[in-house]
Amino acid sequence: MTSGRLAAEEPQGAGSRQGQLECCDSKLADAKLVSLAAGRCVWQLPDGTLLDTETASVVAWGNCPPWPVGSHLLLADGGVVAGRLESLDDRLITIRSPALGRIEIPAAAAAGYRGTAASRPPIAADGPVVDLVNGDRINARSIRVAEGIASVSWQGGSVSIPLERVHAFDLTGVPQAVPRFVADARPSVRLALVDGSRGPLALFGERLPVDRVLAIRVDGGCAIDLVGLDPIGSDAAEPVRPLDMPSQGRTLAGAPPGFRGQSGFTGLGIRTPARISYRIDPPANRFESSVAIDDSAGQGGKAIVRVVFRSVDGDLREALASTLIRAGDPPIGIRVGLDRARQIELVVEAVAGDRDPAGTFWLDPRVVAAGRGSAVP
Repeated sequence: MTSGRLAAEEPQGAGSRQGQLECCDSKLADAKLVSLAAGRCVWQLPDGTLLDTETASVVAWGNCPPWPVGSHLLLADGGVVAGRLESLDDRLITIRSPALGRIEIPAAAAAGYRGTAASRPPIAADGPVVDLVNGDRINARSIRVAEGIASVSWQGGSVSIPLERVHAFDLTGVPQAVPRFVADARPSVRLALVDGSRGPLALFGERLPVDRVLAIRVDGGCAIDLVGLDPIGSDAAEPVRPLDMPSQGRTLAGAPPGFRGQSGFTGLGIRTPARISYRIDPPANRFESSVAIDDSAGQGGKAIVRVVFRSVDGDLREALASTLIRAGDPPIGIRVGLDRARQIELVVEAVAGDRDPAGTFWLDPRVVAAGRGSAVP
């Protein structure tokens, strides 16, 4: 399987971190990651016991760091790799990463480059777009980077630009399909690293030093991320915004997925009023997410959220009805039982007197089916 490759001059880490390990049927505090692969992973518990478990049985581990603030590469699956861009061509991209040293990434896995976290995505176009620090924009035919120079060809010819003068570029004007070697990986293991990078294990490769990993989310094992599902029904004032693709992967405030300093891997942006339905297969026993009014609302937004599900016996039940959520309030952590639900609905209700729709943001929304995978001490 194609994946990123770490160079020989990998920086030395400070030892694997401890974090809460959540599996299908259990939670374990202060677990330390020992090894991680697509099939199995090993953890060390506080008493020294080693836990060998199927990776598919893991839901989550650890806490996500802040997103990168400096230069970074956007990945086609919505992740990022922090670091200085060294080279780019049709086949391969090389990044000098603070956490990993020199890393090579298949060009098919990348969607664009940002000089800083404040860089905004260029407008949609028919092909690659380059934004310069001085505000100029080039609708390009191709982009190459080598030895600190971006070589850009366009309709009128070609130009060589020092990379420090590049504010941002997109490698295509429309969202790229997720690379096949990532899309075919099931379960999909997503990692967040110490420098804010996050992306699939299939991209970084299983040689990744575990002491650089701060958080793990597994999708397609016993946990299923709702962001990867198409709604089967929607009664919403505006379309639901999945926030896991580079062109969409921003909250309504223009920041990467997160709120009040909390970050994650994926998210859903849903404005009031809305009722969004998803079919779940296999049946799920619980739903998890964090919800708040999007940071762009300032102090003006309010909403009530509900989680409704239809169990295997066909009954429609309410798992959660929140209190009033106001802009600026801390996120609400949701973890509710679903009783083998086949369908789930996320409901966002407007509050009487609010003139404008309030934007809610659901961070890392997922359903979990118990009893899949195994854990053997």
